Amino acid sequence: MNHSHLSNGGGEPGAAGREFNRRRRTTRCWNRRKFLQDCLEELVLPKTAPKQLRNDDNPLTEAGRKYLLEECEKLTLNIYELFDLKKSVSLSRHQIRKLAKDSEKQKEKLHRKLRSLCENSAWSSMGDILVEDGAEWINGSVANRLFGLAKRLNALTNPIPASAYDWQARTWDETVADARGYDAAARLFEKCDEPGIQVNYYTTGYGKCYIDRFDKVYKNSRAVAREKAGWYQYLHMKSVPDNKIRTSTPVCKILWDQPGGKDVVLVVTQGGDAYLASHVIFTASIGHLKDRHTHLFEPQLPQSYRDAMN
Repeated sequence: MNHSHLSNGGGEPGAAGREFNRRRRTTRCWNRRKFLQDCLEELVLPKTAPKQLRNDDNPLTEAGRKYLLEECEKLTLNIYELFDLKKSVSLSRHQIRKLAKDSEKQKEKLHRKLRSLCENSAWSSMGDILVEDGAEWINGSVANRLFGLAKRLNALTNPIPASAYDWQARTWDETVADARGYDAAARLFEKCDEPGIQVNYYTTGYGKCYIDRFDKVYKNSRAVAREKAGWYQYLHMKSVPDNKIRTSTPVCKILWDQPGGKDVVLVVTQGGDAYLASHVIFTASIGHLKDRHTHLFEPQLPQSYRDAMN
């Protein structure tokens, strides 16, 4: 990125103007990145994408998905570069309000674009929300402490029939999903469990094995078309690549609530790697949190959080 193009913040002179413009550009890159991530989530392509990536039957092809991921990566690099230009310069209240207003206007514009893409997508005529039914009971007997608690609360039930353990999914309007869709997914599970299959998806994620075969298998299943997008999304959630998972990678700093954009979090590891995100889920023990939170989080956690730990 050519930093010489950084202007003076809309006519505001000096270091404060340059810092104003840096924050504005960071926020705009961040909002654009979030928009493209939402497009990935909703399985749609923005109108700025190359025409050859479009497909009337499948609004987001594998090539389109790759394009969105590459664009997100470019914006991430831009944000990192803009973070490197950060200066310890205070902005006026007017400048801060102006930054917030500019960000909200851009968010609203991108939200309208996303809504329009979703409404005009081929998925829009399908029941594209599919939810797996979760368990609504706890197995146990006299030896289980929860059994004693449930008994005291008069919450024990009669023995549950075997059919209650059957897996099923429901659409957004709470109707049970077509069993043929589940059968198609089950065939994909079996196919991708065959010897020698998984090794081909080591760098792309196991779920890509399902996605590569989804259209053909679902079409042959004769399951209802309106649930196709829901099953696609269900299988797509299993496609987190192994190379996106880091183990034995201690985190030494979490920079949250940073200037330059709402919900911007930068996670830094002991090895010097940094990861930019909109949210971080922290699951360390309360003992570790009490011992390390002053060194780990920047800025410090809210006082109410710190009080709750004591």
